[in-house]
Amino acid sequence: MTQGGGRGGESALALLRERVLPALERQAALYDQLAAFGPRQDALIESDQGDGLLRLMGERQTVVDELVEVHRSIEDIRDRWQGFVESLPAGERMALGERLNALKALAARVHEQDARTREQLDSARERVREGLGDLGRARGAMRAYGPTGGALPRHQDREA
Repeated sequence: MTQGGGRGGESALALLRERVLPALERQAALYDQLAAFGPRQDALIESDQGDGLLRLMGERQTVVDELVEVHRSIEDIRDRWQGFVESLPAGERMALGERLNALKALAARVHEQDARTREQLDSARERVREGLGDLGRARGAMRAYGPTGGALPRHQDREA
């Protein structure tokens, strides 16, 4: 079996070691960072700390942007993934498969956490909506039971 499959004479094994494995390791580290944001996001949502949540989401976006860049850095290899994998020695192919499975599991965990966070945000948004509705009803009740604009005298006659 050949170990070609690289562009410009790069062997599949060299691509694996020099580009693919470092990219996968970096992706795993970034997914770990994303997973660590989950509990912090949840705590900020529960404690109604919108400003803190926005700052945290900004930090999170930086990690997501880097994750996208790492993904793009091996796009040329992903475009010919099947041939690349087939040209690897069997042991390397199995090890790569295990790393990919671990990475997929980590990504799934982050996506599950994101789904729970979205549910919490939806719930918080509903509480705010209900609170605003209650405020509107309270204002209406105050207007209904409060003094009317025409009932107060504008001028008073006083003797000096």
